[in-house]
Amino acid sequence: MLTLRRIIGEGDTRQAIRFTPEDRRIPGSSLPIAASISGSLSVSTVEISNIDLYSLTLSVSAFLPPTTTNLTLRNCNIYGFGFHFFDGIDSLQHLDLSSNLLTVPYAGSTTQTSCSNQLCALETLNLTNNSLSTFPTVVFNIDNLKELYIGQNDITDFNISNSTFEAIKNLPSRSNQVRPPSIRHDSSNQLTPLC
Repeated sequence: MLTLRRIIGEGDTRQAIRFTPEDRRIPGSSLPIAASISGSLSVSTVEISNIDLYSLTLSVSAFLPPTTTNLTLRNCNIYGFGFHFFDGIDSLQHLDLSSNLLTVPYAGSTTQTSCSNQLCALETLNLTNNSLSTFPTVVFNIDNLKELYIGQNDITDFNISNSTFEAIKNLPSRSNQVRPPSIRHDSSNQLTPLC
């Protein structure tokens, strides 16, 4: 029973791979990375590293098996996702999007009240080494979030609300990088470095 689908490019540069639908006669943008004739899949982990997915993530839908709970798309030249890339995924728990070009977290929602996309079951989110410039507060709409990694980004705006600060403090300590005396919460709701 296949539970892992792994594609890793070798070398210093991202490898270009052309993903082609099995039945090219059928029009549409559906392009699954794993499929089963019987319709039953057991793939829970998909790992793609050092492969150029620049246009694929914007143009295809239903790329991942619906059974995926652990997804790594590391160093894949991703700067965004199309509206339907994550279609069928509703139980993804661990998402590693490190070493890409993302400017937004793509998890949570655009509102501060609730999670409203397919990534609401996430427990771990790795956005390390991307192009985030503001602190990704929307990820705290994910009720199950236990680990958040945002190091090596160009975050210059750490302006957060009291509720976001409380959510940061409530992350388990192994992933919580917010500890005194390095930073503190002041009355203007900003994280401020202490000298």
